[in-house]
Amino acid sequence: FVNAGHPAPFLITTDQHDELKATGITLGFMADVKLARSHIHMPLNSVLVMFSDGIIERGPDTEHQFGHKRLRDLIFKHRHQSAEQICKTIFDTVFNYDHRVSWEDDASVVVVKRLAT
Repeated sequence: FVNAGHPAPFLITTDQHDELKATGITLGFMADVKLARSHIHMPLNSVLVMFSDGIIERGPDTEHQFGHKRLRDLIFKHRHQSAEQICKTIFDTVFNYDHRVSWEDDASVVVVKRLAT
């Protein structure tokens, strides 16, 4: 994986959660950006969640953002749901966190769930 300046993704397994290491700076700031690729093993039923900063930075002000911990805990709690349902749960929860105020930042989420060997 390469996150290119986006927040580090989460890998959630049946009994633990890890924040994967960032792999480089944001694309577009410099002409010749070299990004390091990382590889992970996804155990059966694990969930990989990649997201933009608009998800974790949502909130009424910078001191009351949704944040990494709240997102990680939400994903861990719902790890048994389908990838589609986890994505919907994230958007619904984060949207409601800021009292359903219109989005001011980009908000992207990709959920990958390993279901078979």
